[in-house]
Amino acid sequence: GAVTVKVQGKIRVRELYSLLENVLKFRGFVMSRKDNLVTIVPATEALDQDPVLADGTIQPGDVAVTKVYRLKYINTASAKKLLAEMKLGSNITEIPEIGTLVITEYAFRMQRIEDLLNLVDVPGPPKDFKLRVLRYTLAESLVPKIKALAEQLGTVEITIGTSSAAEGPVPGRISRVPRQMPQPTIPGQPTTTDSSTAKGVYIDSDKRTNRVMMIGLPSELVSVDKIIDSLDVPQQDL
Repeated sequence: GAVTVKVQGKIRVRELYSLLENVLKFRGFVMSRKDNLVTIVPATEALDQDPVLADGTIQPGDVAVTKVYRLKYINTASAKKLLAEMKLGSNITEIPEIGTLVITEYAFRMQRIEDLLNLVDVPGPPKDFKLRVLRYTLAESLVPKIKALAEQLGTVEITIGTSSAAEGPVPGRISRVPRQMPQPTIPGQPTTTDSSTAKGVYIDSDKRTNRVMMIGLPSELVSVDKIIDSLDVPQQDL
């Protein structure tokens, strides 16, 4: 189709590529460079032309490029969802095993994608570790109550460790616990017992010393402490 361009002043030859990029984008086309050959195709067929794998240097004619981004702190699913909501990334391929995204997009949008990922791919606030000795209540029986009350209050999310979640044996009875095969984990994806990546407060109990172990943000630990104060009280003789 016909395109009308109004320009004030003179245009240098090196500026024609950027002008052409805008015209092509307006019409739904992209350019892809291979050596000295520049191919113009519809944007939907950009991947079929093997866009150049950008390593930081983008040449004129590299309108559609592919770049690899390695994440440090957030998982690939969260990053991909964020870019999709921002309508960035024509094609995004996840490699969650190594925390990597392979993104194909217009070259002029790559810097915006990189700036956005650098903004969100940052370490979270540090978590504290705290031990709480119980005086009147068994730790293993108190942990599920803490989780139930916290969920009702909606103040903090609780993750219970496997030692507290597992049902203890009945006294005087020999019980056989079926052996469970370890579940495979994917790097960058949180698990139910990973205290470093789990949301909220991670809680576990120590039967030997009747202690509750907690890992979480300082403000969240204060909320859990208040719940423990209300539960760890002397038994009333009714």
